[in-house]
Amino acid sequence: MRLRPAAGYTVVGNALDARGGACGVRETRSNALGESLLVHTADFVEDSLAKGLVNPETAAHLREEYEHFQLQAADIEVRLEELRSVFPPQQIQRHLGPLLAQIRAIKLRVNPIIRILFLVELAAGDVPVQTVDQSID
Repeated sequence: MRLRPAAGYTVVGNALDARGGACGVRETRSNALGESLLVHTADFVEDSLAKGLVNPETAAHLREEYEHFQLQAADIEVRLEELRSVFPPQQIQRHLGPLLAQIRAIKLRVNPIIRILFLVELAAGDVPVQTVDQSID
């Protein structure tokens, strides 16, 4: 028995849909998390300015959430890169290139926010010295 090429392409298309769909769900969840983080960060900054004080616990919590967000973005990037090895470049690249660019941009934009929140914690004196040395590297 021999598979017809069209059937083979259908199988590849279905696999692309399944894997791409899973990545899409992850990306949608990450987008929602990112939006939520931005709202919470804006609220944190607004509250800090209004009170003239910074809550280091809130800064730590936000930093941890951004770090988690960054890990999710890295996971999505890995899963998207895996698709590159499964499908022909002409079939996947037009979808994959823009998605990977967005994921990498998110990761780059999150780094300074993590650093700022870390420095806020440090200024409040709640960060142990060992953590400071490890985090700055």
